[in-house]
Amino acid sequence: ELNALEIETTDISLQLASEKIDVYLQVNFARNESFIHERVMADHPWVEQAMRTNSSAVFFPEDCPTHRHWKFGFNWVAEIPVPGLGTMGVTSKTRASADEEHIKVFEQFAPLVSLAYRRVEDFEALRKQQEAEHLFAQKLAALHAITRECGLEKSLDDGCRKAIDPG
Repeated sequence: ELNALEIETTDISLQLASEKIDVYLQVNFARNESFIHERVMADHPWVEQAMRTNSSAVFFPEDCPTHRHWKFGFNWVAEIPVPGLGTMGVTSKTRASADEEHIKVFEQFAPLVSLAYRRVEDFEALRKQQEAEHLFAQKLAALHAITRECGLEKSLDDGCRKAIDPG
């Protein structure tokens, strides 16, 4: 989508807060897979700056020339705050894309990333709840079948009624 706006990016990732101090979780998206890596904050100064200041940070090779990140051919890296999550990292091998206008586009995009991430979490929670309810229904059906075979169906029905209405 960003390339359609003539914003050339090489990689986009999410950096999520961790329960550990000075550590974050990096979620990389590659094709239809995602990978989560635990990272040390101090190893990535752009992430550290964006998370600590809650403002966008753009770094170029001259900002930290010895950092190993540049050996992959990146010409800049930007970290954009994502409300309620952490930051969104954007890298590119094209220097021209790191201008103020493009950073503003990333900043406008960030709340949508947050919303989408929350929706995925909501759907995952709903899926787990439905799975648990389905499993419960299967267990209840098996229990009912066993009690019927043993002639204890009335006892099970009475027990369920008492559990629901103990009075």
